[in-house]
Amino acid sequence: MKIDLFLILYAAFGAIGMIEWAKGFFPAANKTIWHAGLPAACLLMGIAFTVLPPFVSMSLLALALAQLFYQTIIETVRKLITRT
Repeated sequence: MKIDLFLILYAAFGAIGMIEWAKGFFPAANKTIWHAGLPAACLLMGIAFTVLPPFVSMSLLALALAQLFYQTIIETVRKLITRT
């Protein structure tokens, strides 16, 4: 079995992004739920990247990275602008 480091990173970033995306729908949820859901999200993203067609897995990754980009860059800039 060949282990692809990039595939693992794609799945990890995808899982984190999907968890962050889901948090938007359930803002009052307990942190424990998100911590427990991360292994399941990693498993599902790993399956998505190895079994599903490439356009599905790439779309999931694009959504996840867009969410992470929005949270880290756009929200930070917005807070800096509104602070001044």
